[in-house]
Amino acid sequence: MKQTKSANPASLKGKNVAILATDGFEQSELTEPRRALDQAGAKTVVIAPKPGSIRGWKSKDWGDKVAVDLQDRLMSIFTRGPDGRRPCFGGTELLQTNPAWRDNLIFSEYFHGDNGAAIGAFHQTGWTGVIADVIRRRYGEVRSVGEIIRLIEREAAP
Repeated sequence: MKQTKSANPASLKGKNVAILATDGFEQSELTEPRRALDQAGAKTVVIAPKPGSIRGWKSKDWGDKVAVDLQDRLMSIFTRGPDGRRPCFGGTELLQTNPAWRDNLIFSEYFHGDNGAAIGAFHQTGWTGVIADVIRRRYGEVRSVGEIIRLIEREAAP
């Protein structure tokens, strides 16, 4: 049988890897590959269809909870880092440094997966609503979809 060559761990240094999972994932199938990726220098994030955390399945019982990173990652594209720069502005110095521009957030059509820089048209896109909704929910200004569904179910109950 022909052996396949494993990936060079150095080739993962600085790469971003999104891990998609939801409640009930097999714990070892997420945690062990994630650990290997992190040790090889990749930056891993877990993305799930709900905020907060998801819970794995370990043997015949529920396993550990894993934090979900999507909301934080989305918000981090627009917030200033330790260097005072916003990833969404990329290398555009006018937007990064000019007082007239640096606080005007741009919602782009796409964002670079590794550095968060805006790519594509700058106009009202679906991202405007997504990011605004994420931020408003984070700070409790609107109810989550789950809360609204539970409210509707309670009101509909006899």
